[in-house]
Amino acid sequence: MPRFIRTILLVPMLVALATSALSLEVPSIFGDHMVLQRGADIPVWGTAEPGAEVHVECASRSAVVAADGDGNWRAVLSPLDAGGPHTLSIRSDGAEIAIGDVLVGEVWLCSGQSNMRFKVREHVSGSDIAALADFPDIRLFMMDYKVSSRDPYTDEQLRRMAENEYAEYSGWSRCSPESVREFSAVAFFFGQRLHRDLGVPVGLVSNGVGASPAQAWTPAGDLAAHPQLREIVAMWEDLRSPNSSVESRARSNLSAWLEAVEVARSFGEEPPPQPEHPFRPGYLFEQMVEPIVPFAIRGVLWYQGEANAQAPQLYGPLFTAMVQSWRARWNRPDLPFFYAQLPNYNNSSWPEMRDVQRQLERQLTDTGMAITIDCGTFDDIHPPDKREVARRFALLALSRVYGRDLVDSGPLPSEAVRTGDGVRVDFLHAGTGLAGSQPQFELVYEDGRRTPAVGSIDGGAVLIPLSAGESPSTVRYAWSPWPETTLRNSAGLPASPFELPIAAGSP
Repeated sequence: MPRFIRTILLVPMLVALATSALSLEVPSIFGDHMVLQRGADIPVWGTAEPGAEVHVECASRSAVVAADGDGNWRAVLSPLDAGGPHTLSIRSDGAEIAIGDVLVGEVWLCSGQSNMRFKVREHVSGSDIAALADFPDIRLFMMDYKVSSRDPYTDEQLRRMAENEYAEYSGWSRCSPESVREFSAVAFFFGQRLHRDLGVPVGLVSNGVGASPAQAWTPAGDLAAHPQLREIVAMWEDLRSPNSSVESRARSNLSAWLEAVEVARSFGEEPPPQPEHPFRPGYLFEQMVEPIVPFAIRGVLWYQGEANAQAPQLYGPLFTAMVQSWRARWNRPDLPFFYAQLPNYNNSSWPEMRDVQRQLERQLTDTGMAITIDCGTFDDIHPPDKREVARRFALLALSRVYGRDLVDSGPLPSEAVRTGDGVRVDFLHAGTGLAGSQPQFELVYEDGRRTPAVGSIDGGAVLIPLSAGESPSTVRYAWSPWPETTLRNSAGLPASPFELPIAAGSP
């Protein structure tokens, strides 16, 4: 199990030696400087002496529960308004945990892979940004890890993975020039915008893991029960036959163990057990998500997809399974889940992946996609400017969670219909109208032919003329790794890349 337990015992030493009430503990997500979610039930949980009574208090709220036969307990405080600072007090049989400087506000979980993990100090002008980041009502909680997935693991790293010493949690801190340097740039800029616009404390939990695939963030049992995803679990069983970049990376990391397996087999000996690996289906959920469930959060930001772009056809059911799994664990079927679409980057598999991500927003309720097709770097998978990505996440949250009246997304196609002399593509999120100089499209025909086409803007639609006798089956926009993206809405937000079948219309 990950090391996520915080224990504070305020009892005399003689009592400590004489009683077993010293087992009063709570997860480290509860700590000094934390933020509790406003306007929501507040679960507080931990362990105590089996059967012991546990008293939980914060501000004007209190609850009393009894630990079960295994010593586990869970209390729920009724909702609090934004404010603080408060003290969260947990008492049981003479032991007390007193957590100070607790604020009540908005809490967001910021997850994904390396672009979510990308630190403020790595950002463009990161040192200058950090130097001005004195926001005592923005609080940061970093869920870090001790073993990366970059190089072949050393003996010490293999030992850590074998003994499940992967996760490392730093505790809550006030946002300051010192604390923000190592924190997620996207999460920080997002939280800064919410704090400014809402005027309440903001808590940010960051747990991104570099190069991680979505299957590692999804409970393995949920994957194994899914007809389209169980093969992902099966593929992991034999890393000596990697089927994707994920298994190839894991094979490289665990190369020393694989060599030890071969040596053992050559001598007819039992091979050493397989160490854990961050990319194993379900592992990151167990290490980086499950320990904080059901901590009250407002929603999730998800910045991931690069590691799964090799198999875009599986990402739809995989992402859906992951979102549904998290919502089920939190018992929040409407938990807001906002995700970033892959940006412009020189990778041939990304156009299809972007379109899979586009379709997910229509398939999953209470989700939103931050379109980032203009935020990439041609040859760097880690664009160094995250401020605009964070702004687009914030637009989604401000509009769809906090009810602000604003254009929260770039244009998304709703349908493409054949007209008498062309194709009409209608868009959602056009604002007061689309804009852009001669947007470039591509028409695809049943025989495989592809021809470029220039559209003309008509309010919230684009009209694409056709020559006499032409009958394309599909229309594409920005369908290349590094596309031209001139089409925008009245708020200046870019249209999503797409591939859309053309429906029959008027002759």
